[in-house]
Amino acid sequence: MRATSRPRGARPYLEMRRYNEESPLKRDADPLAWWRENEALLPKLQVLAKNYLCILATSVPPERLFSKAGELICDRRSCLKPDNVNMILFLNKNLKG
Repeated sequence: MRATSRPRGARPYLEMRRYNEESPLKRDADPLAWWRENEALLPKLQVLAKNYLCILATSVPPERLFSKAGELICDRRSCLKPDNVNMILFLNKNLKG
């Protein structure tokens, strides 16, 4: 091991330090735009941030899906296979124009 090489966990630690030293975003700023601008500076953290920033802050879409599934799976349609139910729900959600 060379004297100038860093331990394996040093890079993420340095990224966290750089991130913590940044000033907070204004309330009307776009966090995804900030991560795009700082992608080269914080490459490992930006991957995590983009994964977690895409999570919806509301439960409305899943509630709608459960409601639609409840309408689809009833006594008259109790013989539908799970794969068919999944396909019908997928198409219902994604083919609306």
